[in-house]
Formats: sequence, C-alpha cells, structure tokens
Amino acid sequence: MKKYVKSILFVFLMLAVFCFQPNKAMAVEEVEFGIYYQTIEDVVTINEDVDKDASLWDKAKHLGKSIINWGKKTWEHEITRNYTLGEGESLWYSKTDSNIAYKVKRTKVTTEEELIKAMGKSSEDELTYGQKCLLASFRAAKSASMESRADASYRKNIKLILTDTGDYPTGRNDTNPDVRTDFWPCSSGPTISMSDAKYKYSEKSTPSGEEDAYTTTFHEYAHSMDRTFSLQLHPYGADGKHYTTEVTTPRMAFIEGWAEYNEMLESEVMANEYKKNTSTLCYESQKKGEPVKYSDLAPASATFKQLLSAEAYNCNTLYRLSQELDNGPEKITKAFKDTRWNLFRDLNTIVKKLVKQNPEDTEKICKIVDEMFLGKMNEEEFYKMVGKTDKTKAYFESRGSNSESNASEENENLEISSDSTEVEVSKDKITVENNSGNPFEE
Repeated sequence: MKKYVKSILFVFLMLAVFCFQPNKAMAVEEVEFGIYYQTIEDVVTINEDVDKDASLWDKAKHLGKSIINWGKKTWEHEITRNYTLGEGESLWYSKTDSNIAYKVKRTKVTTEEELIKAMGKSSEDELTYGQKCLLASFRAAKSASMESRADASYRKNIKLILTDTGDYPTGRNDTNPDVRTDFWPCSSGPTISMSDAKYKYSEKSTPSGEEDAYTTTFHEYAHSMDRTFSLQLHPYGADGKHYTTEVTTPRMAFIEGWAEYNEMLESEVMANEYKKNTSTLCYESQKKGEPVKYSDLAPASATFKQLLSAEAYNCNTLYRLSQELDNGPEKITKAFKDTRWNLFRDLNTIVKKLVKQNPEDTEKICKIVDEMFLGKMNEEEFYKMVGKTDKTKAYFESRGSNSESNASEENENLEISSDSTEVEVSKDKITVENNSGNPFEE
C-alpha cells in the first residue's frame, strides 16, 4: 500500500512541477549548473528493527518512526534535493535501508580550483582516482559540448551533486551500507547526482572510470532535458533494473536510449560499447513466488515491437542517423525539441518529426531505420515510424516483400519457463529502483 501511495504522491508532484516549467517559447540560451561537492561524514541509525516477538508497544513505536522517516525521506528526496539544496550538513536518506541515513556535508564550487580545494588537495595530481572521476563530471558540466545542448533544454538551472564516498566500500556487507546503490548516478530533472562509487575502481577498465563519469554526466543531463512521461508502476519490470539489451517498453527504451545516444556523441569508446549491445537481447520474467529471471532473445527472432522496446536499438538508431545525415545531431536535436510537449513519445515520434522537417532526407532516413530494425516493420509499423508521404510510400513500395516484416507475434508477450537459461547481464548499465517511481534514477 505504501508503495502505491508514494507513486500517487510522485505523480502529483511531477504534475505540479510540470505546470511551473518554462513555456516552450522561452528559449534557454544558457544552462547554469549549480555544482556541489559532497562528502559522507557519518552513517546515522534512524530506526532499528524489532524482533517478531517484541511487544505490541515496541512494534507500534517502530511503525510510527518508520512512517515519520518515510515522510522525511520523501521530502528530502523530492523537495530538498531539487529545490532547496544548500551548503552545510544535512541527512541523505538511504534507498536500500530504511533504518539508516547518511550525514553529508556540501560545499558549492564554481571552478576546478575550488573543487580541488574542497577535496582537500592542492593540485589535480594529488586527487584519488575517485576524485578524478568527480572532476571529469565537473568538466563535462562546464564543457562547450554541454552548453551546445542548452537550446534543446527547457530548464535553465540544473544542480549537480558530486559525492565523494571516500573510504566507504562500494558493496554492502555486514557492517557497511550499500553506498554504491545509495549514491548511484541519477537525474531527478532539476538535480543530477553523481558519485565516485561507480567509478573509483575502474581506472584500467574500458571505458575508464573518468571517461564513464564524463559521459554519464551527459546521460543524466539528457534525462533532465527530456519531458517524456515515464511509466509510473514498475517502469523497468519486477526487479526495478534495466539493461541496455533488455526488452522493456517503447517509451522507457526511448527515455534511456536518448540518454545513451547523448553519451555516444561524446565518446567513440562509449559509442562502440553501445553498438555491441545490438547483438543480443534479454527478456525479464517473473512467475508468482519465483525470483526474476532473464532469458536470451535473439534479435533475428524478435518482433519489431520488441526491438523498439530495447534501449540498444533506440540509441544506435539515433546515433546512426546523427552520423549519416548531413548535420545529423542538429536535426535530431531539433526534432527532439519540437516534440517536447508530446509527453508520451517514443522513437516513432522523433523519426516521424525528423522526416517531416527534412523531406530531402526521407529516403536515407527510411533506409537507416529499416536496416536498424532488421526489415521487421510491417506496413502499419513502417508508416507509424516515418509517416505517410509520397516519398515514404515510394520507399515502402520499392522495399519489396520481406518475409520478416510480417514476423509472428508469438514473441510479443514472451513467456519464460522456470527452467530458462539465466543471462549474465553487464552491471554497468543498471538502473536501481528507488521506490519513488522516478525511472531517471540510475
């Protein structure tokens, strides 16, 4: 019941915030980042579990404190972080443990020198690797490439919190909280939260922690630009997590695909990593009383809708269009901006607008999209994607019969048996459920 109440409150909050957003006609010429360096000072116990044999009074006290803490947590998460964020000490409530909160200390910084000083160091060379990753995020926020996206944003002010988790281990154990999940990179819209927990042990990985942190800042900013209204109940399935290769829904796949596309524009390494994710897909299933399982789904066996519901096919389609069309990124950004008020958009919405705004590119757009989705679109799906014009009709008619375009829908609602092979999925692209209903928290 508590979960549904939270979801309802979140919907009302989002509607209220939406009503006070700048009008479409108000162009945002420059995005101002308010950047805060944050450290974990202590882990505070705000409640304690009670034994099942405890007295009714002790259970009632525990329940009462839980309700109060839930209210404080919701206010801190939805209001304080987004609208009244300031410097000094405050509590940061855990996503993973209702009995704890973090005492954090924030310092506002405006230059690299101020950030390095706040970290207690005199030069970049003295920083820990995790701190270097936070510096990379700061540089992303201040970059010309970030500024070039301002025209497509409807938010003028964005807050960026850079959390230094220090010596706390990234994984949970008997004595330590789950710092990695509690400070996972996320965007609530007005606020982007980054931490070193995801990156500080990945100096020699591909991509490196610094490159990952840099591009993830663009990923989260892309969420802050996006007005697409997410699904509110289980947007990523029963486990609350999502993967680039996972089949979810067209709208959720577009929300994440748009953010990943923005990463791809910033890094050839990231672009190549995301390209790999079109080679295989996975599908989540949960039967009552059983744990969530993932099963393989070969793209060749998938339907068009299933491909459209995978982030990998969304981000790679956008990226290929950006690379093969003249001034592709600018054209995609314009299509994105001009569909801003379509709250329930998906990739179909963007591509159709792209065709409408650039009729001279119609054949090329149709060919790219058709190839990206493996020729699986039937006539109805094709015209929903690109619109019905003389040029799109000419392409479809010359396309020829494709046996796959009328592929069976038997995979549409794929049922996974309890003995299905479980898939090992990369943990680097997980979204962790935050119980607020906000899918942007990743």
